[in-house]
Amino acid sequence: MNDINEEIGIYAVAPKQKRLAERLTTAFYYLFLHPVALVVGDVLWILVGIATVSWAFRNTAGVVLSVVLTVVLIIIAFVYSSVFMRYLYTRFASFAFGNPVFGRLGGLDKHNFFTMLRLTSRVRIDLKETDREQAKQFCELDNDITEAIFKERYYQLFEEQYKQSGVNIEEKWQELWQTKILKVGEGKDTFENARHTDNLIFRLLPLKLQYGYLLMMPFLKFFQLIGLCLIAAYLAQWVQLLTVFQVVVGLNFLLSALWYITHNYKMSEISLNAIDPNTVSATIYQRFADRINALQNKILNPINIAVDKSYFGYMRAYQLRYILAYTSLNSLFVLLLLILVMGSHALAGGVQHYVQSWYIPFAVGILLLPPVFYLGFLFISMVIQHFRKVIGALVVGITTAVLPFVIYYLVKGQFQINEVQNGIWAALSGITTIISTIVASQFKEILESDHSQN
Repeated sequence: MNDINEEIGIYAVAPKQKRLAERLTTAFYYLFLHPVALVVGDVLWILVGIATVSWAFRNTAGVVLSVVLTVVLIIIAFVYSSVFMRYLYTRFASFAFGNPVFGRLGGLDKHNFFTMLRLTSRVRIDLKETDREQAKQFCELDNDITEAIFKERYYQLFEEQYKQSGVNIEEKWQELWQTKILKVGEGKDTFENARHTDNLIFRLLPLKLQYGYLLMMPFLKFFQLIGLCLIAAYLAQWVQLLTVFQVVVGLNFLLSALWYITHNYKMSEISLNAIDPNTVSATIYQRFADRINALQNKILNPINIAVDKSYFGYMRAYQLRYILAYTSLNSLFVLLLLILVMGSHALAGGVQHYVQSWYIPFAVGILLLPPVFYLGFLFISMVIQHFRKVIGALVVGITTAVLPFVIYYLVKGQFQINEVQNGIWAALSGITTIISTIVASQFKEILESDHSQN
């Protein structure tokens, strides 16, 4: 197992970095996660998105028609958002991340739950002696509250039915709990094993995973909007295709770096938030109120956090699912707007000229953004994870390419430009080979891990 700070060497925890991370977290909250910021962000996304997809229409139609279309699209966008969140989001979440693992009893969705089980056996947290007892009490409290929540839900569903049929509901519950619920999992990674009172990470992962994707989603949405604008700018011949690739790669680098920084920072501090009173019934909260209050908001600073080699692979796979799901959802929304604009353009006339030059290429670009962000995050996050290997390859490659010509200059007093260029290209080729080897080895580990689980 490797120390988490060793695995991500460039982000090792230090006092200055901790203060920086805290300030960044605060800034991120007010810029992207505050309720006002979320509303402003959605409004900006819709307005800029509409302006982008309707460029061809506004280029040929008059001002009045353009304003009317913009207003109609704004109304449609807000109606769509309201209807989707109220009626369709649950189905989308079930399709993208799976149904609750405990069926009608609830619980986390399949994607989150099994990610937690896989990660919990791949992390070791070393605590100070004075913190271990609090950590154990926290795990015991979490076990008791979790069981109480499921039991309460079970009684709500079946108590009347079992009373009428004369069945002892407590016996049925205990049988279900012991033989079904606790056994959910894969191999040794089961719900029962994860509930051991020394397994603190299992209790912390839900909030840490949630924090990660909640922080990244506004960034991803904003970056996707930049991607849409770049597609429109390219089709309007304002920028070159190479510029589009450069910006998208840069955005993926920022997204990957943000993910590693925030994850490393949040892992380095443990806050024992026992439970939110709004998430459980008053009966359960009152039953455990004294134990909750005794542990609520306690801060533990671990001596060491160790992870095995597959830890970041599972974390990356977890994040990639969210990236693909939400970028695809956003792309489908933009595609809907584009279809409406093209239909309006056809009614207004003059659409034929833009079908091949604008609407079809724009639609293709919209559909390509999700896999581009998926693959970009996958590749660049691997490079960042192995940054020291990559920077080592970079230094060796540049030194190998340039040093002989520096020596030649010191001896002869002149450069052979063509030879320098050839040397640089050779070095870049070597660096690319090393990076490709790193990525290939990661894919090999992922495939072998998946195969072993099957």
